Amino acid sequence: MTQELQSLRCRYCSAPLEAPAAGVETVVCRSCGTAQKLLDARQYLEELKLSVSEWLRKAVPVGMDLSHSANVDPVARYGVFVNNVKPRLDTEFTEYRFNMASLLSQNLTTFPYILNDQIHPSNDPKEVFSFQAKVQSVYPLAVNPEAKKAVDDANAVAVSYAYLLNNAKLLHEPKGDRFALMADNFSSAAKAMEAANEMYPGLVERLQANALSATASDAFVNGKLPESHRNSSRALALYETAGGLAASSMTSTVMSQAIRDERLIADSIMSLTQASTGDSMVDAKLVTQVQAIVGVLQSFPQVYSNPTRVQGIISRLQTTIAARKAMATMRVLPGSGNLLYPFWVIDLKYSFSTGALWTKKGKEVSELLLVAADAFAGGAWNSPGAVSDVFRARAKGGVLDGLTGKETSISGGGLSTLLAQATNSHLSMPAIPALSSENDAAEMATSYLNTTINSDAKVRDKLRLSAPRVVELAYVPTQYDGQRFSFPQLGAMAPRETGNATVLAGLSV
Repeated sequence: MTQELQSLRCRYCSAPLEAPAAGVETVVCRSCGTAQKLLDARQYLEELKLSVSEWLRKAVPVGMDLSHSANVDPVARYGVFVNNVKPRLDTEFTEYRFNMASLLSQNLTTFPYILNDQIHPSNDPKEVFSFQAKVQSVYPLAVNPEAKKAVDDANAVAVSYAYLLNNAKLLHEPKGDRFALMADNFSSAAKAMEAANEMYPGLVERLQANALSATASDAFVNGKLPESHRNSSRALALYETAGGLAASSMTSTVMSQAIRDERLIADSIMSLTQASTGDSMVDAKLVTQVQAIVGVLQSFPQVYSNPTRVQGIISRLQTTIAARKAMATMRVLPGSGNLLYPFWVIDLKYSFSTGALWTKKGKEVSELLLVAADAFAGGAWNSPGAVSDVFRARAKGGVLDGLTGKETSISGGGLSTLLAQATNSHLSMPAIPALSSENDAAEMATSYLNTTINSDAKVRDKLRLSAPRVVELAYVPTQYDGQRFSFPQLGAMAPRETGNATVLAGLSV
């Protein structure tokens, strides 16, 4: 061979291996995390060398010996590279570069405890690392700047792409050390791309940011919150740079949305860790709470796999924790209990028709209702039962009111007086974090309206227009008896579905 493969290679992904200490017979790949016998790694390296030699033998003209390439005329070497070797490399390189661009358009990180199975790469890291070994073998044939640039670019893309392919697998493998492995892979990919940074402006900075974000996640799951905070903060600065460079480049603009998603994950980690006091017991409790929250979200892909949704949940969790520590305030309704449950307050503006003949008219009403913020934790997504049934509780007017147009409403929630008593205050008892979003609350309110229209003839005949609008998140004291929540202060306006009480109580902060 023209340039020997010196380092050991992982027989599972073909990534370079660090030589173990003397006397150690097992080596662990720092790219895919697989442990293997040193003997097997050496055997695979020999197999790879033979494979590359065979490929090179077919690529160069018969009779040309490249084992002493320095003695071969540079013009002849250049001719072999351009006419024989480069076309073979270009075929594979074009495929890998295209597939790498597709991979770079996707979010390559994930929040602690969350698996990401949304990425389905077109290649395997072993084949790409093997291609890189071929590229490495033809360096002596690149005798002018143009040829050297072509080889450097192919090598940079192959190495970077192969490391990212290993990370794509780690994203959906629940290995305990996966974030440490991912951080190493991102760092190695970034270092490789420095030689061809102009191909994807902003990619090096993005990969460096991803390495810091993965390090922050690794620190978080191991209870090292101050370290996690430092790394996530550094990652955010690099994401800003990467996003700006990518947005101004035709080749890198494909990464823009992915960079924004990755930034949200780093921002979520930083938000969680910024209030850490360094108390290991307090920090360990927060780590356990986050792990439990993620466990609830796993059944709901629309939340679990969406960085924006996760970031919103973490932001609300951080605010709730701050309010529990008397460092922030939240809206709290009056009432007694031993736990605080979150509700979205909805301003339901609707119009209806009343009267008959010449007395017929349209009227507008503004009604306040509550949406249980964690109802889906009981298994029902977007359930109308999570909403205060204001139309069922409407005041019963006489037939004459309907005929003469004297009706003032076709609902009668009666929550306005109670909600007016809400105060901004610290949280004086354990509180359950809100796991749904404002959009979820609006969708549930709309679902409730549709269900009511289909089941209540009076509402169906009279309702004309409606526009649910989320006003705020408010906590309502509840009496939790170990099995269920009760909200006596809400009376008939208490939603029927509020989620699995036992699970949710275990998430309280």
